[in-house]
Amino acid sequence: MADAFAELCKREDKGEIKVRGYYTEPDSHMKIAGVTVRPDFFADLELVATSEQLRLWIEVDRDKENRPEIERKLRDYVAVYTGVTKDEIDPVPAVLFLADTDLGLVNLENYMHGKLGEYEHLFSVDHIEGFADRLK
Repeated sequence: MADAFAELCKREDKGEIKVRGYYTEPDSHMKIAGVTVRPDFFADLELVATSEQLRLWIEVDRDKENRPEIERKLRDYVAVYTGVTKDEIDPVPAVLFLADTDLGLVNLENYMHGKLGEYEHLFSVDHIEGFADRLK
């Protein structure tokens, strides 16, 4: 998590984003639409160039979680997207899985393939190193 936060701070130091708020575990855990999601990190960001707000649930995978655990997390996030109301959270954060290694990145992409339906656009996978430079 520290690596992920450091990446955000680097980009903030460049004046490209503003970190408007963040939470780490367990404060990042939320019960929404009857489902408890437990992201490692929550970030509320502003992209300076466009003034766009970007909210992210960040899952940091250091190749320690197995496929069933990742797939359970995916099901939980999809259940939130399916049942959430604007009164609960607006906008609903996107989910960013960060991998430590190339193999971890490929595994995460494979775990997600075909399981996200119409919510696929709300999920992404990236390397921890440099991910903040690729946020859009």
